[in-house]
Amino acid sequence: MSRFRLLAGATLLLAMPASASAVEIGSDHSGSTGINWSCSNVGPANGLGCFVFQEQELGDVNVNVVPSAGRITGFAVRDASGPFRFRVFHSAGGPAGQSAEVTGQPGLQGYTLTPSLPVQAGDFIAIELGDTSAVGVRDATAEAGTNLLEFPLSGPGPQDQGTFELFLSATFLPNSSGPVIPPVLNKPVIPTIDPLAALRAGKRPTARLVGGSITVSKRGVGALTITNPNAYALKGTLSVVAGKLKLGRARVSLAANATKKFKFKLSRKALRRLRKKRRLRATAIAKLKGPIGKTATIRKRLTLKAPAKPKRKKKPKRKTGGGGGPASDLWLARNGTTGAYDDFKFRLSGGNITMTGTSLLFVSCFEIGGSYRSSSSLEIFNLLGPWRLGNQSATQTRRSRAVNVLVSSSERTITYTLTSTRSGNRITGKRKMSFSDSQYDPFTNTISSIFCSGSQDYEAIPG
Repeated sequence: MSRFRLLAGATLLLAMPASASAVEIGSDHSGSTGINWSCSNVGPANGLGCFVFQEQELGDVNVNVVPSAGRITGFAVRDASGPFRFRVFHSAGGPAGQSAEVTGQPGLQGYTLTPSLPVQAGDFIAIELGDTSAVGVRDATAEAGTNLLEFPLSGPGPQDQGTFELFLSATFLPNSSGPVIPPVLNKPVIPTIDPLAALRAGKRPTARLVGGSITVSKRGVGALTITNPNAYALKGTLSVVAGKLKLGRARVSLAANATKKFKFKLSRKALRRLRKKRRLRATAIAKLKGPIGKTATIRKRLTLKAPAKPKRKKKPKRKTGGGGGPASDLWLARNGTTGAYDDFKFRLSGGNITMTGTSLLFVSCFEIGGSYRSSSSLEIFNLLGPWRLGNQSATQTRRSRAVNVLVSSSERTITYTLTSTRSGNRITGKRKMSFSDSQYDPFTNTISSIFCSGSQDYEAIPG
């Protein structure tokens, strides 16, 4: 489907000045329907309704996105019922405008907005359904890259609803007479986030020292893993001490959202002490700083272990049979298409994928209502599976906790999705997770909703 279509006739034909031409964004309302989409499709009725919009269609993530500054002068829906509103949201989070409440009618219905809604490049359109309302959608199972999103105002978090096309379009009139140049987008619309906002507000960066037991090599070299969950780089130093005894030191340079091992070498005195005691209690101290702002100090208790004493080599047993054992079922995965295959691991057995441990996933959250805040975080992808290997998405949910600053620390329902496709000795796909929260302000007697979601492409090879 073409992203922009010139309007001609039908219910949305409007008289336009000669200096600008109207275009239509969203659905072209073609194809058979018979599906009436309502908020109850993702759970029991909650009395608050939901927002529905087209994330992408045939791989096009701009299908419902405003291409430039201008005005929305009208909209159209197909086979709507019950009360609903046409909504426009900023790409950075928060509403940009809405229509008055409308009662849906069968068939294709067009509406004129008086006054029209001013919009900016990157804004996107959606429909707000009441708890008993519905709108027509089209089953697009055979069309790869088509996806419908739904955001309930309470209960489960943002939901991928699969390959459906929402019958919603809008008439857009640009401000200038020049050509309409779409914004350069190659991924679904998410809030724009200032990664240094917390540092500008006076907060210190965060980081995590991983591991509590480290075996030192014969030459006295140990390694400690540091994880940077921030969307900016960190620099600083790592030192290891045991009381007043300085054991080792290393310089730290860590990219945004990266995990890396840093080696430190024990002094001769510290290595002699460790060889004598075999174990040594120590403390790792990392002093890290972002591009601006204050320095953070992170501490971690460690146990240093002396290198194992050499063992006598046993004479290998003579092999009595031919052939080798089965190939390892361990796979090594990386996020994206570059870098080492060390972001997470899983086992493949009988067509089932099972994660061997938890891993991290970048998630964006934005608030509708309240202060219209936005924030990003690294969340734990801790649903280990098993997941079925195949070309379709597999979705599971569980109660767990999230660390994003916009949501509370209580357990919540988190939706995990894994897509996997195997071609020879390579598996590719996408990991997704989503959740939500709501907050009540007793001073204004209002409720704001927090929507969080994140996705990351991956590829894996046999380990």
